[in-house]
Amino acid sequence: MSDSGKLKDLIQHAASSITMANVEDLSDIEGLESVLDDIASCIEEISDLSDSLKSETAS
Repeated sequence: MSDSGKLKDLIQHAASSITMANVEDLSDIEGLESVLDDIASCIEEISDLSDSLKSETAS
């Protein structure tokens, strides 16, 4: 799966988690936090890839 496809899936998962979350259940909040961390990591990977491609094309 491409990074953008993975990011799309993670965002959809986060949206579902928000909709289904019970604020009184800490595990729901922790699960959402985990998905948001995964989204941040995926964005970082995409950003790193973009920087790498920019460097290669500038050479």
